[in-house]
Formats: sequence, C-alpha cells, structure tokens
Amino acid sequence: MQTFELLTGRWLFHPKAGETWRVEDDHLAKMAELTGDDFSDKVLAKSRKRDEYFDKTGKLLRIDQLFPMSLEQAMTNYGLQAVEAASAAAFIRACLHLDSEERSSASDLRDHPWLEMAYICC
Repeated sequence: MQTFELLTGRWLFHPKAGETWRVEDDHLAKMAELTGDDFSDKVLAKSRKRDEYFDKTGKLLRIDQLFPMSLEQAMTNYGLQAVEAASAAAFIRACLHLDSEERSSASDLRDHPWLEMAYICC
C-alpha cells in the first residue's frame, strides 16, 4: 500500500520465499498478519487457486505460524509518532480488508478524516 510506503519509506508487504514456502505463501501470510483478518470461506470460495495455498479449513498450507502485528505498531517501528500512526492506520485499514466487499469505496476514502490532516503543513 503506497500510503504506508510514503509515510515510512518501507514496503508494507515484502514477501520472501523460504525453504518450505513460496513468495505467494508469504505474501498471503503477511496480508493476514497486518490486517488481523482471516481469509473467510466467502473470500476463499471466490479464489481460483484456493487449493494451491489453503487447506480445507482455510489455513495456509505451507506456513504454520503467523506473527500478527498491527499497522500502528509497524509504523511506529519505522519511526512514525504514535498519534500519526493511529490516524494513518485507520485510513490504510479501510483500504486493506481481505474481503473486497468490506473495503471502503474511493469516494468514502476521499472523505476520510485522515486525508484532511494529511494536507496540514508545518
């Protein structure tokens, strides 16, 4: 997500292959870790490659353990102040729901309170 990257200078998702998983597996894991969401049955039912990455219960096939981290924590780890991270995270979270039907529309995002603050210059 470019907003995160512009604020921190770091990638939000920087997946890497491991000995037992592919880059795509790690990307899916990072998506779940940073959103705090699970891939629902509804979302997985729409996926053409569900069986390639998930078992029958919706767990990732090749990655056993997730390490959840809030967006706020990720941003403060990269130097943002907690107050800035909290308001920016609310905006980013509105963009990142794993279920596309739950994501905010562009017009909703345009009116998001964080964007009003984003234009304030010192």
